[in-house]
Amino acid sequence: MIKDKGKIMAKIVLTNGQSYIAHERANDKKSTVIKVNDIAKATVFKSEDEAKQQIAKAPVKCKGYYLVDANTNKKISETANTANQTNTANTGSQAKTANQAKAVNAVSKSNEAKTAKAESASTQENTTVKRINFSPAQRTAVYRKTKGHCYICGDFVNYVDFDIEHRKPLAKGGDNKFSNLYCACHYCNMIKQDMLPEDFMEKITQIFMYQMKKQHNNGIMWRLGCFLMRRSIAQRKKD
Repeated sequence: MIKDKGKIMAKIVLTNGQSYIAHERANDKKSTVIKVNDIAKATVFKSEDEAKQQIAKAPVKCKGYYLVDANTNKKISETANTANQTNTANTGSQAKTANQAKAVNAVSKSNEAKTAKAESASTQENTTVKRINFSPAQRTAVYRKTKGHCYICGDFVNYVDFDIEHRKPLAKGGDNKFSNLYCACHYCNMIKQDMLPEDFMEKITQIFMYQMKKQHNNGIMWRLGCFLMRRSIAQRKKD
């Protein structure tokens, strides 16, 4: 073991398991790499880098030699490899555990989402009023309510052709009460579908205004009429 200013330094030698790397000085004071069987005669390197530099300088003579800590008689590379393998194993185990946890959380969240969706669908199914088949008397009462005219476009509809329209759709919380039922032509009923009355009126107003604007090239008379119409619609919403 080498001491440097009170500190214990590493004692590293190069060996192939049978002999050791040493240095012999010739008469010209040049250092020559030799092999010895006695560890006491082996060259002691102060660091791993210094020992590796020796291998690099004399690769032929140092072929098959490796670094050994003379204090513990353990191969330094094996010690390092063992530590690396342990660290790798620990890292892999931790990563595997983390991945398993992520997978469990993903499955749990997926199941929660499916459960919530199923509960939502079940609640909606339970709260939505079912569509029913109306009796002839009920159909007649609805037809007479608007005197046979479609309550959306105002056209007269033959009794055999009219649809019973739910002003507030069943899907939006409507019901099958007489106050929510109106006579409608099949065409208007198909257009309105399950829109709320206010949404439907806003949409057809938008369509009308846009088409008229195109037809009249946004002329001054149309702009005046548009202003008055929009003001009238806004006033009706307030009322």
